[in-house]
Amino acid sequence: MDADEVVFLFLLPVAVMVTGVVVVLAGLRHRAKMLELVHRERVAMIERGMMPPELNPILAESHRLRDGGAARGRSFSVGIIVVGFGLALMTIIAIAGGDTTSGVGIGGAIAILGAAFIVRSVLTSAPSQMPASRPSPTPQSPVLPPSDPTLR
Repeated sequence: MDADEVVFLFLLPVAVMVTGVVVVLAGLRHRAKMLELVHRERVAMIERGMMPPELNPILAESHRLRDGGAARGRSFSVGIIVVGFGLALMTIIAIAGGDTTSGVGIGGAIAILGAAFIVRSVLTSAPSQMPASRPSPTPQSPVLPPSDPTLR
């Protein structure tokens, strides 16, 4: 091997690892910023005398229903990706190895796993019915009167 090839074969994995660390750190920073914004919003609601959604049963139910849709969408997306990976692996093993049965066995097992994710997302997509006696969610909670500073 040439010296340039050795340097390239050494630098490529190092560059990939550094890039991965940078991506993970950027994701952690983004998540911390989003959590900080949620916290600021909650503090602002409390300062204005409004009840945060976690404490208001009507708003908590609507938040729970809304968050379920995101999980279903992620499950569906993961399922599609895993099915594609399984089919790609099946094709690669069948062509490179010259044995279609082992390609179908390994890639097909991974594709079935992806299909399970898709089935899960479809089965959990049925919207849960709220009872008719429950009032509809209000846009904001009632405002509480400010506390008297002389009582402190």
